[in-house]
Amino acid sequence: MPATEKTWWNMQILHITFCVLAVMLLVATVVMLAADHNRPWKKYQRTFRALETWSAAAQVDSEDSLAFQAKSTELEASLAEVRRADLDPALVSDFFERAETVKEDAEASALAKEDVSRLREAKDPDSRFQIRGDLLQRLQDIVDRSKFREDNLAGSLKLQKANLDKRRADYELAVSNEADISKQNELLVLTDEQKKKVTDATLAFQAANTHRKDLAKALKAITAAESVAAKSLADHRQTLALLKKTLSDRAPNIGKAVLELPVLDAFNSPLRIDQIWLPKLTLNNNFRDVARFDRCTTCHQGMNKSAPGAPSEPAYPEAAIVEVVLPTPNEPPASEGAESESLRMESAFGFSLATQGLFREDSPTVSVVLPESPAAIAGLQSGDVITAVGGGRTSVRELAVAALLENVSWGTPLRLEVQRGVPQPYATHPRLDLFVSDSSPHSMQTFGCTICHQGQGSATSFKWSSHSPNSPKQSHVWHDEYGWFNNHHWIYPMLPQRFEESSCLKCHHEVVDLEPSERFPEPPAPKVVAGYHLIRQYGCYGCHEIKGWSGPDQRVGPDLRLEPNYHEVAQAVAVDPGAQQMDGTFNDWVTDVISSPDGNDARQRLREAIDADAALGDDAKLTDRTHVLASLLKTPETPGMFPKVGPSLRHVASKVGFE
Repeated sequence: MPATEKTWWNMQILHITFCVLAVMLLVATVVMLAADHNRPWKKYQRTFRALETWSAAAQVDSEDSLAFQAKSTELEASLAEVRRADLDPALVSDFFERAETVKEDAEASALAKEDVSRLREAKDPDSRFQIRGDLLQRLQDIVDRSKFREDNLAGSLKLQKANLDKRRADYELAVSNEADISKQNELLVLTDEQKKKVTDATLAFQAANTHRKDLAKALKAITAAESVAAKSLADHRQTLALLKKTLSDRAPNIGKAVLELPVLDAFNSPLRIDQIWLPKLTLNNNFRDVARFDRCTTCHQGMNKSAPGAPSEPAYPEAAIVEVVLPTPNEPPASEGAESESLRMESAFGFSLATQGLFREDSPTVSVVLPESPAAIAGLQSGDVITAVGGGRTSVRELAVAALLENVSWGTPLRLEVQRGVPQPYATHPRLDLFVSDSSPHSMQTFGCTICHQGQGSATSFKWSSHSPNSPKQSHVWHDEYGWFNNHHWIYPMLPQRFEESSCLKCHHEVVDLEPSERFPEPPAPKVVAGYHLIRQYGCYGCHEIKGWSGPDQRVGPDLRLEPNYHEVAQAVAVDPGAQQMDGTFNDWVTDVISSPDGNDARQRLREAIDADAALGDDAKLTDRTHVLASLLKTPETPGMFPKVGPSLRHVASKVGFE
């Protein structure tokens, strides 16, 4: 068959098809990468990194201030003064007395004594500083030489002990080989002589060791004041150095920025899923127990962050409204020239506002609080967001500045409302002494999160993590903000906040180890402990009327009866036409019983008033039906006879926070 250029499929159509499919594949890939770039947990991680950077910068600004520099200057001056001062004569004499007990050190002590005399005679501060330094160095040299001799004696002792082991081995070998008695006696004598050498070497080493320790102790006492001053200065500088290093590590850079770009952040991005693997804490998935793994910290990045220098203090407490009373000066701060509002605010109150807020750019956020300033005394903290000044809302920075600098009654304390802390998922666990931190009994790497809180720990989105709202109102908010729904496919939903302490009973069955202790003055599970004591004090009968038997030998199950229907009785009395003709006190009693049916006084007075009205006969104002209801207001003397469920769910709305 002759060759032909004709193909089975039309090549033009194939080219068009492949082109369209390639474009579709490209679009799908871009959409997929864009969706990955915009995953909620990545947004949370970016925000938390910004939070850490902002916090570190604010701490650096607070530390690296005029007050910090003044403190540094003060500590430096204190150290310089100590280094120019005379050494304590008693301590120096004690050092020389100890040193002169050894011949080698006695010779060096003579030179050091000359420096002591020169130090006493010197008047020039710089000369005193130089002479004092030379003197301390000579004393340190004496200690170092004593350490050198001690090390030599330690080596000699080790050699003598080795020789003793050899002598013993030779003697024991001669005995085992039944050597001549004279040979054995000769080896025994050599062994005894070697024992004496070991004893002498041991005594010499111990004497050198004691001598060196005495000299070191005496020198430490001489330099104690200088050591304290030097350590104070070093600690002061170290705080700022650590904060600057933290800021440098957390600050954004070109490399991180490039890796976080769309498409690129899908490959080796600094934003990644955090996973805690817990093979010993298994999870039952109906068919078998599998290892638990929690990814909660993917979003809750700050869960185990502690405040600098305070391992049990949360670095980022959960947001709460705090009221602060800020003293104001008698006169407004000077506003002449080009003095900025920040300087005016610092001079007046001792704090300044950040140029940009953290979670909202225009929020009035406190950045620097000067030590011992009015703001510091009032309790204002870096990171506080000012929400109200003197009762007026300050939603943006400009309003806060105006309220603080312009609309102020100078000399009168100013009442501020501030939002302190951060919202979830950025907040730190409130009890780092108990949970999450490495120093706590329940470290995150050992226990994870879901062993206590439940929920789907493997999820990385809010709605699939099986969070449980604490109230119906919160469920509506979550649904609108996060698309939350009740995921009935996950059989271990997260415990709502009001029930979270119940997980403590998984391990702490006896409850008593949840009581306050010396290590944990604040009880680890206060609600559980309070409930435990209520049950111990009142038992079940304190709240429930229970009749679980019908007759002497027939059990019908638990009988948790309804509480008396005082509330309903009072409502029935309130709608009686004659109630309007009664005096105001009567209606007050009715209202009290409706609102507080557990109270006794109003209920008893209401019953007596109804009985008194019934005694009037034809002149009674209330109906006969109301007169009959009076008996239901009595306090029950004996349990009822009808099995009922209970207690009443009348107040369930208030218990779950439903409005």
